[in-house]
Amino acid sequence: MSIDKTKVCQCCGKVFAKDPRVNPKQWAKQRFCSNPCQRTGRALESCQRRGFGPETTYYQSIIKYGNLSAAARSMGIHTRTLERRLWVEGGFCGSCGLRPIAQEISSDKCLKCREDWYNQNKEWRASDEGQQYAHDYVRTEEYKESHKEVCNTYNRTEKGWHASRSGFIRRRDRKKKVGGDGLSTKEVKLVRETYGNKCFICNMTQQDHMVKYHRSLHLDHFNPLSAGYPLALDNVVLLCCSHNDSKSDQNPNDFFTSEQIEGIKKVWEILCQKRKS
Repeated sequence: MSIDKTKVCQCCGKVFAKDPRVNPKQWAKQRFCSNPCQRTGRALESCQRRGFGPETTYYQSIIKYGNLSAAARSMGIHTRTLERRLWVEGGFCGSCGLRPIAQEISSDKCLKCREDWYNQNKEWRASDEGQQYAHDYVRTEEYKESHKEVCNTYNRTEKGWHASRSGFIRRRDRKKKVGGDGLSTKEVKLVRETYGNKCFICNMTQQDHMVKYHRSLHLDHFNPLSAGYPLALDNVVLLCCSHNDSKSDQNPNDFFTSEQIEGIKKVWEILCQKRKS
């Protein structure tokens, strides 16, 4: 039985010859001329098998650049990252690529891979770093977009409505007890200018804060409102969203260092002088 010495690559279409080191059984199964073509060809077959084809962005990138590695380099990402994105775009798990993603919880993983990840990262999620990451992530636009439907559904329930209102009502009652709470527009502008439009602790600028959290820096109570201290020029500090939430209603001596407290008091003196002038 004669064996064909040449074949046509099913990825690039080039004719390639049999390698003398390849045995007949391997040659019979060989469909691609090289490893890059094999990786790309299998990725395209995987795309088609999963139900998304030439109209998708990543499929077109692979065709344009010739192979998966070049397409990944053109996007500035790792080849494995591109493969995962292909899977997710087709509605399959970004970790295993085998099972459908868990759409009911707005995830890019299937339920099994998600459960495995949680079990493997229990210690990290319980650590300060893991909690801070989760704390920051839920305030990003990415989280809000991916969980928009889930959050809206919860907020429409009676429990969700009361939960969203309870914080507002509690804060409103505290403001009434201290006889009002707030600064005028001129005073707010004065505070921001005096603090240099930066977080007092981490020096995050107003521009960086808008990019990360999509909101302005917070004018926070130095002594908490819950202890009966209203927001005033001698009780205000400019903080980023993360440090403001971390401070919460703590006593300032427990949150700030002695050097930071001295620095804040100096800013208050400057504010009072500017207001008089």
